[in-house]
Amino acid sequence: MKYWPAGSSDARRTTKEKIMEEKFLELVAEALEKEQEEMAMADPFRDYEEWDSLAVLSIIAMIKQNYDITIPRQEFDQLVTLADMYGYISSKA
Repeated sequence: MKYWPAGSSDARRTTKEKIMEEKFLELVAEALEKEQEEMAMADPFRDYEEWDSLAVLSIIAMIKQNYDITIPRQEFDQLVTLADMYGYISSKA
């Protein structure tokens, strides 16, 4: 399930969208206890060394707390990249 348009151009995104993405990356980095500079929206988040069952719970809780969105586990399991996750959140906001 892809929520991020393939080939999205950085030039097409507004400043507000870029700020929102940066905040999203900051929140994910905090939840995973990972350096934000080591992360990119195209990254498959399950490939991170910090990814484990506790990370799943931390990310789901972070999304609920910061975006007031509950992602059903089945839908969460279909997300692959951070961009997919961000796109899911954006589509529900």
